[in-house]
Amino acid sequence: MEKASGLEYRALIERLSESSSFEAEGDAVFLAHEDSQARLLWAFYRPSGSHPSQLQDKDPVVAAMGFSHSRLGALKRLRLLNPEVLKSDALRQKISKRARMLFRALADDDFCEMAMTVEEFPVYAELSVDQLINGRKMIEDIRLDIASVNAYLYLVNMFWNEAASAVLRGRLKPWAVRGEEEAAKILRETNALDSIHPILAQIVAEVCEEAAQNATHPLKKIAFQKEIAKLTKVSHG
Repeated sequence: MEKASGLEYRALIERLSESSSFEAEGDAVFLAHEDSQARLLWAFYRPSGSHPSQLQDKDPVVAAMGFSHSRLGALKRLRLLNPEVLKSDALRQKISKRARMLFRALADDDFCEMAMTVEEFPVYAELSVDQLINGRKMIEDIRLDIASVNAYLYLVNMFWNEAASAVLRGRLKPWAVRGEEEAAKILRETNALDSIHPILAQIVAEVCEEAAQNATHPLKKIAFQKEIAKLTKVSHG
């Protein structure tokens, strides 16, 4: 198809929208269109969100639009994205609102994808901490993956602060006080790590102390205190 004006492309999209196979017909016309302006508009108007190939578009401006209108999760979306987008301050700004929303969702989850995403895309390490602090403070229905939290702490160490620690403490404590078994599991998982981050060691020791004090059997209390002592040693360096 020959190049046309933006208004003509919009008019074509509007006509196609009346078809029962709107998206399929639009994909056939626009996904591989020679004009980046046409591809840009389709990345915006595509009814089910942008196509994965649009995130990989050779034109980083089109790719940025595809990123903003994609419905994929954070890690899949960033892996597909034309790397030139992240190299450009201006283009990163274009996708900043969507990136914040994605990292807000990751911060609300169990930290498995959060850790992987920040490891692969360290440019978003600081944003991830910001969204952890400014997201929902108490999410008691999602149990954190201890190994992923530990890995994440090493990745964002230079951006971590007390406000972030307070959020992490608030996420772990509801589980630690659910009962002896859950507290014991958190302690075991933490102490089983090869290299425990001092912040995780300190917080886990703190939130499990209550369970240790309320242990129903003297031997359980001793076992709790031994596990907590290991973490206290790590947190004090």
